[in-house]
Amino acid sequence: MIKIKKDGFTLSEVLITLAVVGTLAVMVIPGLIKDASNKAMVALLQSTISNISSAIQTEVVNTRTSNLDDTDIVKDPEAFLKKYLNVKRVCTNSDPCMYTPNTTPNKLNTLGGGTIAAAGASTYVQLSNGVSVGLQKNGVGNNTSSIFIDINGMTEPNTVGIDRWIFDIQKKTDLNADPPTHAGEMGSRDSYRNSSTATLKSDCKSGTAPACYTLLERSGFDPDYINK
Repeated sequence: MIKIKKDGFTLSEVLITLAVVGTLAVMVIPGLIKDASNKAMVALLQSTISNISSAIQTEVVNTRTSNLDDTDIVKDPEAFLKKYLNVKRVCTNSDPCMYTPNTTPNKLNTLGGGTIAAAGASTYVQLSNGVSVGLQKNGVGNNTSSIFIDINGMTEPNTVGIDRWIFDIQKKTDLNADPPTHAGEMGSRDSYRNSSTATLKSDCKSGTAPACYTLLERSGFDPDYINK
């Protein structure tokens, strides 16, 4: 009688294989989840920026002005945000929607591993998609207004450069400026536009949100912008 040899895995071989697969999963999966999360946050940031930009341009056109001081963007930020964006609620110190100097806690995480005190805006709202938006009607030097965005509000990671961002809006049209400015133009803070990548990375990792936004903008909104 011919005996048929049955090949197969022993129990010990199966257990070793599972252990190896499990180890690889522990090493790889968290990174994949983090990458996917960062991509989703950047995509939502871009969508929010697009909506805010459209709102600002509509307000500028409707008021026929070259100075945002003549618009609700400065005169009544709450009315402006509620007029053009899908606002779920207006936030207060007692019922906040993002970390501010007046909330507890009020410390944001940094990409460098530390913490930094949250900056403050004039008005805060939470949109229907969960994104929180702050509008500071008088930005740096009073020639700009500033937009604060926290992609997921009070929820972690609350890290500058991941879910917390700040960028500026030019208040006035000034064609004689260098470079020329246009009312409602949004983007990097003026003081960072000509900064080196090394300076921006250093400031970003220390928790300076406008520096992080400048790097992100330069990278073409690459979720891995800090390593470029």
